[in-house]
Amino acid sequence: RLSRAHNLEAPAVLLCLASSWPVLVMHTRPFSNTIESVLFAAFLGLTMRPVSLRSKAVESASWFIGIIGAVASFVRFTFPAFALVPFMFWLFRGADAGLRFGRSVFGAIIASVSCVLLDSVYFGHLHLSLVARSDGNIQPGDLGSVPEWLHLLCRSLGISVHGSLVVTPLNGLRYNMDSSNLAEHGLHPRITHLAANLPMLFAPLLVAIALSPRGLSASESVSSASKVEPKAKKGDALSASAQLAPCLFMAVTVPLAVLSLAPHQEARFLLPLTLPLVILGAPRIKAVPSNLFYVLWGLFNFALLVFF
Repeated sequence: RLSRAHNLEAPAVLLCLASSWPVLVMHTRPFSNTIESVLFAAFLGLTMRPVSLRSKAVESASWFIGIIGAVASFVRFTFPAFALVPFMFWLFRGADAGLRFGRSVFGAIIASVSCVLLDSVYFGHLHLSLVARSDGNIQPGDLGSVPEWLHLLCRSLGISVHGSLVVTPLNGLRYNMDSSNLAEHGLHPRITHLAANLPMLFAPLLVAIALSPRGLSASESVSSASKVEPKAKKGDALSASAQLAPCLFMAVTVPLAVLSLAPHQEARFLLPLTLPLVILGAPRIKAVPSNLFYVLWGLFNFALLVFF
């Protein structure tokens, strides 16, 4: 949908995405990074729509942007690093930025509270039980670290609550900030993601992007404006499409830089970069002789598919 909306070569994007070995191998395994990658793809789909496609339906996506961002952050605490650039790109385009921001934050709060309660109950830190209304007076000492507002809410529903709350992203961040914990999994040079993991995952796409570093041309942008929505203002479509390539580039470099700060670096941590790199690289394969690119792309992905 993103490719068609911005008048990119959708068949090339789909072919590269479906034939890439990270999708065929890592995305078929039960990694939390796989779920993070899928949620990030949905996040991109909502935040990188062209301005010319804005409508009430698009504006209502503010709620889902907040919900997806919150849920994905509970899946992997690194998700905010991936979501920052697309979110800012979405927020500062068009009108009613404050209203859209408020909706997304409110959706994120609802999703976060739900995730905290579900995690706390699932991991056995929070205990709920039905009680009679007359027995609803629970002494503060029985609450553990449960907030008073939660106790009052549960009490009004005839539910006894005690224990503590689990905030999964915070626990993950604390764990990964302790170098002794990371040493158990292996320590790597800070350049590992850039020098080894990224080329291992997407080397041919990186070559295509390097050989054609320019963003969308003005002619492609204007064409996008006419194909996406004939009644849209050409200037708005031009602005949206012209900003797509640099925004995607930043959406790759910012999380790459943030993740490179950690001493433990695995290739699967970069899985959410699959979609933005494919969208960036696939339309630029014309910078390389097409037959040569597809041969190299096929050999590269087949070899790593067999290896992994």
